[in-house]
Parts: sequence; structure tokens; C-alpha cells
Amino acid sequence: MDILGVGPLDLILILILAMVIFGPNRMPEIGARLGQALRSLRLATHEFTTEIDAATSSSEPQPKTTTGLAPSPEPLGTPANPPQTDKTA
Repeated sequence: MDILGVGPLDLILILILAMVIFGPNRMPEIGARLGQALRSLRLATHEFTTEIDAATSSSEPQPKTTTGLAPSPEPLGTPANPPQTDKTA
């Protein structure tokens, strides 16, 4: 399972390097800050898409799905409309 080209072994190596660089005492603080940043990013993305959806739905009329025409007949060869054979030969 690769996420953006980074596999599980790569993630383990990154975590070990982070432990060496920052130390085990600062890892929970870094994880909490990362979680808060991801949460705020997700909230901002949700608000942005909600505003865009509201703006597009209020400014554009919905297209009509019906044309008012009669439905087309089924093509030849279907069970409801078998093909016609010429028996005059």
C-alpha cells in the first residue's frame, strides 16, 4: 500500500529519523500540531467547497432533463421489436 509513492518501510524510516532529530519527548507535540494543521486544512477545504456549491447553485438555473419529445422506439433485434425478414424470395 503506497501513499504518494511512500511505502510502509519508507514511513518507518522517516519516523526513526524524526525520533533521532527531534527526540522522543517532542514527538507527541509535533504529532498534535500536525493533527491540528490537518484538521484546519480539512475544515477550510469543506468551507470552500460549500461556498462554491452554494454560489454555483444559486446563480445558474438547473438544466431541464426532459425534452418533451416522445421516446424513441427500441432498435430492431430487441425482444420487443424483432427484426423483420423478407419472405418474398
